[in-house]
Amino acid sequence: MRPTSPAATRRLLAVCALIAALALPACGSSSPAAPGKGNVASEQETTTTDVAKQHPKSPAHAAPCETQLGDFLDSLDRLRIRLASGLSYQQYAAAVKRIRTTYEDLPIDTLSPDCLIAAGTPGEKAFNRYIEAANNWGECLADAGCNGEVVEPELQREWQVASHWLSEAQAGLG
Repeated sequence: MRPTSPAATRRLLAVCALIAALALPACGSSSPAAPGKGNVASEQETTTTDVAKQHPKSPAHAAPCETQLGDFLDSLDRLRIRLASGLSYQQYAAAVKRIRTTYEDLPIDTLSPDCLIAAGTPGEKAFNRYIEAANNWGECLADAGCNGEVVEPELQREWQVASHWLSEAQAGLG
C-alpha cells in the first residue's frame, strides 16, 4: 500500500516513528553481554536451554508466574492468532502498541528468577520479534519501491520466530 498524499505520508512516518520508539525500550537488557539481534538458534541455546537447565523451574513458582506474566503472554498469543486471519499494518501496529502497555505493566521486580528465565525472557524475545516485524513493515510502506511481496517473507520469518519464543514462554509457565 503506497501513500497517495503528503498527509498520508506524514501519518505513515509518524506511525513508523511510534513503532521505532516502542522498539527501543523493549530491546534493552541490564546485561552488557546480552545477545543482540543474532542467530535465533544460538540465542535459544544460551538463554533458554542452558540457563533453564542450570535453574530448573520449581512447581511452587508456576502459579505466581502465570499470574504475573499471563496477561502479557495472552496478548502475544491473541496477536499470533489474529495474524492467521490477516491484519492491516495499522491494525498490527495498534496491537503491538497495546501489547507494549501490557509489557510495561509487568511486575519485573517481583518475578522469581525461575519465572523470568522460563517464561519472561522468551516472552520478551517474542515481543521483540513482533516489534521488529512492525518496523520492517513500516519501513517498507515508507519506501515507494517496496510492496507486499518484498516484505512478506521478512514478516513471516519474524512472526515464525516470535511464535517459537511465545511457545517457549508458554511452556515455561508449566
